[in-house]
Amino acid sequence: MARLGAQCKTWTILVFSTLILLASIGCTAVTGQRADDSGRVSAFPDPLPYEADPSDYLLIRSGFTINAYLDEEDLVAHSDLIVSGAVVGASDSYMVKPAEGSETGAEFYTDYYLEVNDVLFDSQGASPLAETSTVALRVDGGVGTQVLAVSDDDPHLAPGATYLLFLCRDDPSSPWRTDDDYYRIVGAKDGVWVEGPDGVYASQTHDFTVTAEELRALAVELGGTEVNAGLEAHQEFLEEIKARVQSGELPADAYDRYVEEERRMEEKPGVKLEGDEMLRAEEEIVAKKTARESSGHSVAGLA
Repeated sequence: MARLGAQCKTWTILVFSTLILLASIGCTAVTGQRADDSGRVSAFPDPLPYEADPSDYLLIRSGFTINAYLDEEDLVAHSDLIVSGAVVGASDSYMVKPAEGSETGAEFYTDYYLEVNDVLFDSQGASPLAETSTVALRVDGGVGTQVLAVSDDDPHLAPGATYLLFLCRDDPSSPWRTDDDYYRIVGAKDGVWVEGPDGVYASQTHDFTVTAEELRALAVELGGTEVNAGLEAHQEFLEEIKARVQSGELPADAYDRYVEEERRMEEKPGVKLEGDEMLRAEEEIVAKKTARESSGHSVAGLA
């Protein structure tokens, strides 16, 4: 099965494994002015998560357990938006906890800001994204005061670098979704391509290449089709529940309860933790690890 990027609205379940490595106390990331690869001075936290020294933090390392690659057709079909542009900034890392969960269920994220120079596909169609726009890209992982969370599958977006990106909206049923305006990268590293000197885009994870013209033609044929297929499959699933209720196979209130639970989940986005709230969440994570170690239990996972 193809490995999709984090929580896009394709109703695909991804399985994660988490490995906890090293503990100690680190430094707080501070957003400041720094020169990017193009020489332009922009706002990026120092350090970015992938630049931080793991020995200074309690390290949480995560990755997918499904290892397939998405080619350009897969990526186009699962995308809401395909753009090229330069990375012009990044947020300080933050945490998001489920609305009804505890701080120990919080996950680290960092937002990167892409200045768009070309829109190759936009599922909105009638009101396409302006090529002068800046879009936010939410990437798993982040650096706090005491904890460093690193996702081995997510890309290292370099300041000032230009990429071709296959993007999707977050899964509306994800407990870590927030109401902010952001995109996720389809296929994690698979969805980040680079442009060669001959104008051909190349995958960084596999031997795939495509030109802008080929990609635009592919988008006309396949753009967003798997996103729509996922929504259609979900609707078919709801209809199946309804039919099983009508046949007496399920309780009379099963359909209403399922729809209500789904609606409740979508209306309760995750809660973003920053500042003191994030520090308290980190302290809970560290305390949980310490308690596990003192009891002699394995620390294969924290959350």
